[in-house]
Amino acid sequence: LTREDRDVWAGLRAAVEGHSAANRRSLEEVDSALFVVCLDHHEPTSTTQRSQDLLHGRPGNLGNRWYDKMQVIWSPSGTISLCFEHTYSDGIVWNRWLSDIWDHLQGTPSPYSPLPSLPSTSALPPPRELTFELTPALEKAQRDARDKAETLVAQVATNKVHIDTIGKADFKKWGLSPDATVQMALQLAYFRLHGTIAPTYESCSTKAFFHGRTEVIRSAHVEGAEFCRVVAQQASGVRPGYSPLAKDAQAALLKAAVLRQNHLSKLAVQGHGVDRHLVALQKVAMGILPTSTGQQNGDRSRLPPIFLDAPFTHASTWRLSTSNPTTVWNEVFNFGPVCDNGYGVGYLIHNHEVLLNVTAFKTSKETDVDQLARAIDASFVTLRQLMEESE
Repeated sequence: LTREDRDVWAGLRAAVEGHSAANRRSLEEVDSALFVVCLDHHEPTSTTQRSQDLLHGRPGNLGNRWYDKMQVIWSPSGTISLCFEHTYSDGIVWNRWLSDIWDHLQGTPSPYSPLPSLPSTSALPPPRELTFELTPALEKAQRDARDKAETLVAQVATNKVHIDTIGKADFKKWGLSPDATVQMALQLAYFRLHGTIAPTYESCSTKAFFHGRTEVIRSAHVEGAEFCRVVAQQASGVRPGYSPLAKDAQAALLKAAVLRQNHLSKLAVQGHGVDRHLVALQKVAMGILPTSTGQQNGDRSRLPPIFLDAPFTHASTWRLSTSNPTTVWNEVFNFGPVCDNGYGVGYLIHNHEVLLNVTAFKTSKETDVDQLARAIDASFVTLRQLMEESE
């Protein structure tokens, strides 16, 4: 049921709570927990399957999750995965929590205050089963939710990409921002597949501000588009009379694109992005104010023309949704696509490798995770060639 549409689950949860005192007590127990632990009994046979287990669970065995809570997922080999719903929390919060624990366990220096010393204990209460009493209508709703979840999971394609020919050490050696360089590799990969750049969302944290959450780094920009166009033209030679640019000139375009990306990243982190500002204006125009209570859909008829124009809609439909929460202990990071014809690309940049996870809907005729994975691999080969041949 926690996989259901939010509005549907809200109504069903109220019905579960109202049916019996036992149901209310069980839900209160779950609600009061910091997180839930999911003990999986199947071992993934590949890194891609592990990524799928983390994102949505194993088809045919989807009941071992509770998506309203932070989930710590254990597999028989001892690997630990974390899955959280994004509405109420951000990855940077859990990264901080886990990094504190990692440093404490490893005895490595931490930039934060050390964890307090707590006495060990074995006096934990024994496990107690939480029971639910369901009416026939709720049992049917549960079956329907399971069927919908199985259908949705079957529509999501995943490809775990391991780039072991390049990494942060190389980017630093070339004087390039690692994150911005990976973003340009993604832009080039998408351009080679689709012949255009994509409206691209890269998440950044605004935790430096009170109640700050995230802002968008828009990775589709003029400098990036020019880099992609020139490099793709170089490879295909489709324009009559085109004179290919020398490798050092192409490398200069890459550096300009990376600098632009890095500049936009700094602006977004400092609260100078545009998207959260536009969302606020949109909500206010629809009559939804910070002081509004309860769920409100607002009045779209009050929206100014800018929010209804095709360019605005296109620029806010994230064909590439990306995020980089790199830590030393993480080797898988993923999330689903955020539009029907888009990709979700989570990535981690380590010293000598880049680990990416690509997702898309199988129902889309415009996306293909395997093709994008190959294009990403080829993009990193291109970047290395450009930088090494221009040195």
